[in-house]
Amino acid sequence: TKRFIAEEGPFDAVIGFSQGAALAASLLIHQSKTYPAEPSLFRAAVFICGAAPWESSGLEHIAPQPDVHPITIPTANIVGKADSLFSEGLKLSKLCEPAKATFYDHGSKHMVPFDAKNTEEMARIIKETVAKAIRG
Repeated sequence: TKRFIAEEGPFDAVIGFSQGAALAASLLIHQSKTYPAEPSLFRAAVFICGAAPWESSGLEHIAPQPDVHPITIPTANIVGKADSLFSEGLKLSKLCEPAKATFYDHGSKHMVPFDAKNTEEMARIIKETVAKAIRG
């Protein structure tokens, strides 16, 4: 993955839904732990209905710890309170640096809602996240 990013990138942002969000978060956390002096692989991340990320061993979830936020880039954390993975999405959002994280609950199930209100709000927070990444 890192080789692909190096060869095909750079990429400004990553977006993941469900396990894709967990994978993207796991990759970001692994990169920051393994190569702390290197810049992040992406400038921003969008996590939609995200599952909790896994340690690189794949044996356990990465648990949030008080005052520790291993994902330091701007993030949009989009969840649905009726989603069976809602609690995992909350855990994922707690791994993100609060000053750079935006949180939105679309109120629905494990899906990307397509109604006008939610579409507008999701677009707004994604734009806000990208703007934070551009400002640095």
